[in-house]
Amino acid sequence: MQQVSSAPGSVTVRGRTLLIPRPTPTDLARIRDKMREYAAESCTSPILAVDAVAKQLSPAALAVAMQLAVQQAAGGGAEPSDDAVRRQFQTVRGVRFQLWYLANRAGARLTHEEAAELVDEENVYEVDDAVFSATQLGESPGPKA
Repeated sequence: MQQVSSAPGSVTVRGRTLLIPRPTPTDLARIRDKMREYAAESCTSPILAVDAVAKQLSPAALAVAMQLAVQQAAGGGAEPSDDAVRRQFQTVRGVRFQLWYLANRAGARLTHEEAAELVDEENVYEVDDAVFSATQLGESPGPKA
């Protein structure tokens, strides 16, 4: 198990102590936007989704499905569900981003590469808990896997 600890306003991961400020509403919105972006990467294009099942549909059903898919694609495409966005908060990539973002808000000059060295599959949940404990917001909004 990796050594991870926190105190109000700071997190120590693998011997590196980082100041972690209490996030502002804007910080929380930016973090959520990034989690939504990550979740959207796994969304299937509506047109590709119809194409995948086209052979199973009658010509009339295919025409309706394609019309709806084109309308949805024109409106921005598929959007991730709230649950898919919430799950991103506790992925390795999601926790790395949160640590990077909040530490840099406190002036750490932490690079994405350094954040990747600090957070991995072995300690992702501990770092997630430590970051949220340091921010004094409680537990992460993401579900425990």
